[in-house]
Amino acid sequence: MFCACVLTARAQDVDSVLYIIEMLKDSPESALFNLNQALIDNPDSEELLRVRADAYENLKQFDKAVEDYKALTVLLPDDETMWYLLGRNQFLNGELADAMRSLNRSTGLNPRFFPAFHTKTEILLHQNQYDAALRVSDSTLRIAVTAKTYFLQGEANRRLGLWQRAQWAFSEVVRIDKGYIEAHIALANIAANQNKPVEALEAAEAALAINPDMNEALIARSRGFALLNDFYNAIEDVSYVITLYPDNAEARFWRANYFSSTNRYAEAISDFEHVLRIEPNNWKAIAGRADAYANTGNKAVALEGYRNLLAIAENFNEKNAIILLANTQLFELQRENRPPALTLIEPESINFGITLEYDTRTITIRGIIQDESPIQSLTINGQNIPVIVVDEHFEFVALISLENLEEIKIEVSDVYDNTTVANYLLIRLAELSE
Repeated sequence: MFCACVLTARAQDVDSVLYIIEMLKDSPESALFNLNQALIDNPDSEELLRVRADAYENLKQFDKAVEDYKALTVLLPDDETMWYLLGRNQFLNGELADAMRSLNRSTGLNPRFFPAFHTKTEILLHQNQYDAALRVSDSTLRIAVTAKTYFLQGEANRRLGLWQRAQWAFSEVVRIDKGYIEAHIALANIAANQNKPVEALEAAEAALAINPDMNEALIARSRGFALLNDFYNAIEDVSYVITLYPDNAEARFWRANYFSSTNRYAEAISDFEHVLRIEPNNWKAIAGRADAYANTGNKAVALEGYRNLLAIAENFNEKNAIILLANTQLFELQRENRPPALTLIEPESINFGITLEYDTRTITIRGIIQDESPIQSLTINGQNIPVIVVDEHFEFVALISLENLEEIKIEVSDVYDNTTVANYLLIRLAELSE
């Protein structure tokens, strides 16, 4: 073990700092112990504080890294790098407002210090402020044309749904750095979103050539397979991820969708429910589970799912799309119980009675049917009558012989066998005069 007394004696010696850096690679706990001991006697050592802060960041102990970088900004108040490192660790520790203040201090000291602008963009993306993130990333490109700058610009465009601009930005990333695996994955997912399976598979394969076991790349490739209706390989890819990481919600979600696409609804429901145990408000999983239940004939659970979706819609940026989806599915699930609505236009009827001259031999019957479902049949006194679609309703017209008739009976059924029957009594004027 490196002796703390030696470190204390040589706290400003570069060789000591380098020794600790090497020690951190093999034995971080021992190295941190020695750093802590050394800093007791040298609390203002910039070198030691910087090494310890960096060690804490690498160990994901961001709260401790923040404290050390705060001390460094006191010692080096005009150093834009220290303010940037403080802001980055505040961001990683969830202190977003403080992080932005520190990063603004960094860029105030050096307006061309692009790493600080990168982290500002990441914070705005984290806060779903995509327009602001795009403005910052666009301005950063004027001072630094780097792969990361283009990547952040691509992310902002992607989240805004600007697929072509996002695709261009991610393509610039891989032009600059072919090993930027996240950009290949982003290109694969954009292609999948645009129903371009070949492009999706090519980009996913490029990512997998860099890291054959990367979860996100396997999931992206599965989407390409699914677009080609190759659900066997799609399920294989995401199942491999789930074998290694059973609680990977994204892999579970996509496998559930692939199961639904192959009518394996019980397995789909199981995966959707696993996703919802991890992410209870994942609206796409709620909708997918409801759809799977509907396909198994369990309408009650499906209806409950879509009602739950309506209840949480306001919490999402896609709320209008969610509300439309939920309301559409609720209508579809419930409309089987709604019979067609029949309105008689001609002749005029009062209390289901039709008044006729005593010698009327034929009558024209014209009416409107309102039903969101297709009409299966329409009969008037047992005679099949054709219906035509007009805008959002159906219309019919028929010439009916009145010989030996005492009433007009109209019967209309939709494809769900919901039926409406209307009986109209024929009242002849001769009969009223008696």
